[in-house]
Amino acid sequence: MTVATSVPAQTLPWQGLLPSEQPHGAAPTLLASRTLCTVLVLGAQGRLGYACVQAFAQAGWRVLAHVCPGSGLVQHPCEAPPVAGEVRWVDTPLTDTAGWDQLLASHGGVHVVVHAMATGFSSWAWARELVQLTRSSIAVARRCNALLLVPLSILAYGRQLPEVLREDDALPHAAMLGSYLAEVRAQTELQLRMAAETGLPVCTLRAGAYYGHAGDGWIRDSVAGQLPRGRMAWLGPYDVATPWVYVHDLAQTLERVASQRHRLGSWVRLHFAGQQRQGQDWWQALGQIAQQRGWVTGAADLRSGHVQWPLWKLLGCFSPRMRALGSMEYVWRTPHRLDNRRLLALIGQEPRTDWQQSVAQTVELLFPAPVASPMLAPAPMELELPAARPQQRVDAE
Repeated sequence: MTVATSVPAQTLPWQGLLPSEQPHGAAPTLLASRTLCTVLVLGAQGRLGYACVQAFAQAGWRVLAHVCPGSGLVQHPCEAPPVAGEVRWVDTPLTDTAGWDQLLASHGGVHVVVHAMATGFSSWAWARELVQLTRSSIAVARRCNALLLVPLSILAYGRQLPEVLREDDALPHAAMLGSYLAEVRAQTELQLRMAAETGLPVCTLRAGAYYGHAGDGWIRDSVAGQLPRGRMAWLGPYDVATPWVYVHDLAQTLERVASQRHRLGSWVRLHFAGQQRQGQDWWQALGQIAQQRGWVTGAADLRSGHVQWPLWKLLGCFSPRMRALGSMEYVWRTPHRLDNRRLLALIGQEPRTDWQQSVAQTVELLFPAPVASPMLAPAPMELELPAARPQQRVDAE
């Protein structure tokens, strides 16, 4: 079953070229490239998945946005705006080979598969779902004869997390990981490597902790969960810097990597550096936002505390979710960053939204500002204004 959305296409001189191959300064060809490439986004209603749907569609790709069977082919998650672009929402079960054959035949094939499916955030979900979802994405990419593009986390390094994570580093030996989650993550990466060795082109993009969405995550569950009450809780020492990833920047990067797939080998590992930030940076950014929203008098009045890790670990005896969260305390006490030289050589500079703007947009998703009722708003004053000169429209790149 599919649900399609589209807008009329326009003819441009460079129609038929990927965004990275278009002339410098050319406007993005939203749907001008319907005869172009097709991307299949698995997990299209998730935090990163939906951002990928947006990024690829806005860059001119045809997008097949896959959601779980039975979840309903809604256009977008409740907290996100609809996509402007040629998007078809599909819910074919991952194991339905006949259904996928029919889907691919009707859409002319798929060039790139983005594995954005995520498990529930618990040790139980990791054990049951993580490896299976990776296996399913490999099977779908093989059926499509497409590049498999997989975002990864830093968790596969376990407690052996180095200060600098390089793109050609090998993962620590399984016996040295010291974390069940790290073992499962390392197992999924081994699956991907084995798939590449047997003929499937695979590219992974490792990144830090996500923000920029309204779903479960470190920002909602701990850091900014109590922001309207004038306080934040940091995850570790306030002077330890770790990589953070605004999901829309990561989605744009995945699109740029996909557009350069003709330059990739059968097995490529890339790193996304993202925003290298300390707890102090979050306190300053959240303090400004809290002041603007009227939650504190001044930015410096935001109270700073820490996550109660001993309590989380105690609750982990009864809750698989808290057990999973409690197992990752070491991440926030270990300074680390991602070296992204290979990625920069491939796509140029990383997309990077302004830091304060990205945090403000995240807070707005978590705590939407109330909209004033028109009945309570004061009547506008009638002023005679001079005629405005027509303004030239400038589109963002």
